[in-house]
Amino acid sequence: VITGEVGRVSSNSRRAGDILSMLVGIYGSKELFVNEYRMMLADKLLANLEYDTDREVHNLELLKLRFGEMSMRQCEVIIKDIDDSKRIFHNIRSTLENDASTRINEDEEPVMVDAAIVSHIFWPALQKEQFKNHPRIQAKIDQFSIEYAKLKNPRRLIWMKQLGTVQLEVEVYEEDERDGVLTSHVKEVTCTPAHATLLAHFEDNDRWSVDELATETGMSEELVKKRMGFWINQHVIQTTRSSSDLIYTLPSVEYVADSNYGGLTDHREHHRHDDDDDDDPNREQAISLSAHEEEEIK
Repeated sequence: VITGEVGRVSSNSRRAGDILSMLVGIYGSKELFVNEYRMMLADKLLANLEYDTDREVHNLELLKLRFGEMSMRQCEVIIKDIDDSKRIFHNIRSTLENDASTRINEDEEPVMVDAAIVSHIFWPALQKEQFKNHPRIQAKIDQFSIEYAKLKNPRRLIWMKQLGTVQLEVEVYEEDERDGVLTSHVKEVTCTPAHATLLAHFEDNDRWSVDELATETGMSEELVKKRMGFWINQHVIQTTRSSSDLIYTLPSVEYVADSNYGGLTDHREHHRHDDDDDDDPNREQAISLSAHEEEEIK
């Protein structure tokens, strides 16, 4: 029985080794394979909102046996950064939950910011895009930064504003599946910080033009149109025309019913450009492929 178990393990190990050898052959060298794995690992971990690294740790240990400790050093640091981020987040969250002064009023549900804190030297190049967060969003980020500075003094955080996800509860107008009556209801939506910042401005004013939103956020008008297309598709925002300007407004049941609501579909398709999913925030990648290619050339 013991011999049989050892035989099976050896057989599995050989198969795994054969697959790795085949992959290295496809990529052309061990270095290219390890770099590609590092990119995929980073993208996967940044998309993991639960900070769960157990499977990645297991895979890394197997790859170390094949490629050696030094070859996988950067990947090891990437996983360690996520584990450290989990501990830091829980520490800061506990502090903020116990601090009543961080809430506007006693009944307010605390809005939590968490962060994957990365050692940029060891990570692949990440996407970079500058824009201005809405003041209420920025206040929560600053709050996290202050607590981090207390915890890790003298270290400071530099935020990659365009990366991450935001979970929101939004009011949408949709037809009831049973009777076809147009009603409003609240649903949860996951989006990027850029999408959340655009929508947050409608809490201050229910009517914005493209150029006004571009000025407020520091985004280009093209990006504003693309990202607002997501909220139109979600039935959270509607569009109207004022002279030659495109205006975004919060919908009402009366307006949506009068406009037959189907007119929003035409606008949505107009802003899809060449890719039917280009306004989907879940498709935005964290890793900058062009920057990574430049890194490889160097």
